[in-house]
Amino acid sequence: MELFKNTTIYSEKIYQKFLAFHTKEYRFSYQIYTAIICLGLLFCLIMQVSYHYYSLAICFAIVLVCFFLWRFFHPVTSTQKEAKTDKYQNQAYTFLFYEKSMEIDTSTSIITISYSHLYKIFETNEFFYFYVDKKHAFLIDKTGFENNTSLAFSNFIQKECNRIYKNRRNS
Repeated sequence: MELFKNTTIYSEKIYQKFLAFHTKEYRFSYQIYTAIICLGLLFCLIMQVSYHYYSLAICFAIVLVCFFLWRFFHPVTSTQKEAKTDKYQNQAYTFLFYEKSMEIDTSTSIITISYSHLYKIFETNEFFYFYVDKKHAFLIDKTGFENNTSLAFSNFIQKECNRIYKNRRNS
């Protein structure tokens, strides 16, 4: 039996809000990971120079520069590419929430996901973000609930998914 129903119309504006939230939420861990890898590569580079293995030092320098460029330019190009896809061009998604799972109707297919398979759930002032992995999420607009309120849904999802639910309202 369906407990909650939500229809969210994806647009570029909604996607930009998600990107801002995602960047804010994961910026620190992303930067720490990048710094650790860069420091490791830099250490290897310095060791090769100190032992006069210049050809290997050049290889480490190239790997360091490529990694650094990839970490900063790949996210930009992938988000630009993602924003141009048709899923963010005013397409409506219908979310049906049940006791232990949810269904997403994308107008071309219906996807069923158990709550136990979700990575994280974030609630903000305007949206619920249901992450299926570290990079991909379903965006659920709080104003799109048809048969109940977003507050009732918030209480339900918090109780059902307590270990992965994070409240980011007013932050």
